[in-house]
Amino acid sequence: MKKNLIMKAIASMTAVLTVSAMAIPGLSAFAAGSGTTLTEAQKNVEFTIDKDIVLFNVDANTQIYEPNVTYSYAVSEVTVTSATITDTDSNVVQVRSGIPNAVTIKGNGTEAAYGAGADLVFGADNKKDTNMEGTEVTQDAKRATEKLGIKINADVIYGAGETHNPPGVYRYKLSDTTTDDMLEKAGIQRDSDYKDDIYLDVYTRLAAGGGLEVYGYTLFKSSSSTDAANQSITEDNTTKVTGYDVNSETKTITEDKVEIISDQYHTYNVEIKKTVAGTLGDTNNEFPFQIALTNGTVKSEADFYWTQSGGSEQKTALETNGSQTLGALSDSSEIKLKDGDTCTIYGLPVDTKVLVSENNNTGSKYSVEAKQNNVTIELNADKAAGSASVAMKAAGNVNKTSGKDEIEFINTLNDVSVTGLFFSIAPFAFIMAAGVVLMGLLMKNKKRGENESRI
Repeated sequence: MKKNLIMKAIASMTAVLTVSAMAIPGLSAFAAGSGTTLTEAQKNVEFTIDKDIVLFNVDANTQIYEPNVTYSYAVSEVTVTSATITDTDSNVVQVRSGIPNAVTIKGNGTEAAYGAGADLVFGADNKKDTNMEGTEVTQDAKRATEKLGIKINADVIYGAGETHNPPGVYRYKLSDTTTDDMLEKAGIQRDSDYKDDIYLDVYTRLAAGGGLEVYGYTLFKSSSSTDAANQSITEDNTTKVTGYDVNSETKTITEDKVEIISDQYHTYNVEIKKTVAGTLGDTNNEFPFQIALTNGTVKSEADFYWTQSGGSEQKTALETNGSQTLGALSDSSEIKLKDGDTCTIYGLPVDTKVLVSENNNTGSKYSVEAKQNNVTIELNADKAAGSASVAMKAAGNVNKTSGKDEIEFINTLNDVSVTGLFFSIAPFAFIMAAGVVLMGLLMKNKKRGENESRI
């Protein structure tokens, strides 16, 4: 039963890939010996293949900005010493070494031209839907995609002058030359089974008007232990692909899913919340906040955005040193929160540290507590000289698998006891007491005087 399901999944995958390649007018995904013909000669064939990045976030239904990363690609001819193509009718044809400069590529730049190398630039302030963190990378995964252009020139394969190359299958290699350092700086995670190289077999035949025409092509990945330059191809011994994309990067097949090898970008969200408590707490006061972000790895000006209660969405980015500061510890801060207000940051690359500081801009001294995900965290208080203003700092390094990270600042100010009563009545009490003593002395002296005046 399980074997049948696996075979069905493989067959389904192959059908998807074949249809994808055949969608390009006049081309067949695997046309050798299939009897497929073209209505007109194909001298210059152009098509595109996809490169994608699967996007993740800890909150469901969150949009984030694409990672800012540039992928680099190269194309080269492959030297073939011994390889054949065998079709379903058992026809066999020799695979030939690619002819230099017959296959060229181009990236997605506005002025991009076909050449030996090409760049695909991701980012460009594009906002995309994300997959829930922790879910499997499957064919229907939400992703950012760019297209690599490929051109095949049949005249170059045929060659100039009196000596011409024969019809047949010519092999080329497309290589992802992006360095690990560039991927790391962009926050991109790559599967260990990802293959940098995919191979292109170009099928040519004699054209009615002379020369060669392209009547088909196949993209494939090498098997794990075979030199792809000399890999012989049959219908069932290789992994055909449509490009560097999730629709064709099959890793494993189980009973209920096709797991895909694809580059990934993982992000999270953090919410800063303000609470004012106590009978004397001013729930209408807006406390200035400063949020310092640092990432020791991501150095590609990663884009993110933030909102606060009642405000509009604000887009910003980590700087090239991986840091960014939002707000300030003054009344001019762009982030000011009163009781019940929040400030939420969306789409931070994982391992971004958050340092939140609050300034007490009132004349009263509140007791302050901070919590991260409802757990009390340590605060550092820096008291300004001659002032009750205190800047509180809470550090968070969040990597939750679900739900945004929450940092809450709780300021409490309760009733104070009535003080200064002794000092307010003391002068009067002293005067009254002195008066009583004085009257007593006068009465005593008067009585003594009366006694002394008697005969």
